[in-house]
Amino acid sequence: KEVDYLMAHLEKYSRQDLKRVARETYRELDQDKYQNYVDPTRTDQNYSMRGFKTSAQFMRALDDRTDEIVETRMDGKPTQKPPKYASWVITCPEQLIDDQAKTKRFFQLFFEFTCERYGAENIIDMVVHLDESTPHATCYVVPECVSRKSGKWTISVATKFQRQELQTNR
Repeated sequence: KEVDYLMAHLEKYSRQDLKRVARETYRELDQDKYQNYVDPTRTDQNYSMRGFKTSAQFMRALDDRTDEIVETRMDGKPTQKPPKYASWVITCPEQLIDDQAKTKRFFQLFFEFTCERYGAENIIDMVVHLDESTPHATCYVVPECVSRKSGKWTISVATKFQRQELQTNR
């Protein structure tokens, strides 16, 4: 069967952009400021895989992980440009939407998959939104990797998410 919607989508963000996006993710905006329709009566059904309640907690964890990579992997030398971060947005398959247990299991498996693939320490959080028309999750990744140009450790969306990475099934 053909899928008529995009199930997963990768976005990249600067820290500044991510700060704004995180406020939307953790539902800290005024109701009329969301990009999509948000049903405030269902917002309490949303959940964070790391248990974060606010964008401030999320940003602190992001900064802590970035600092840890710079100190331990990059010998205290930050990248020349501010790093970009990644987020995967994954939509729940239509056939699972009416079954809460299956929906929850689907997002749990996706979280485990991203932790295994990119390192649990690099998954800052995954937030499941059940208050919009289609259940989906946003998984935020610090793209720690070895630079394809310099061969040194770095934080790089361009290196971590090359076409080959996005096409492989491993």
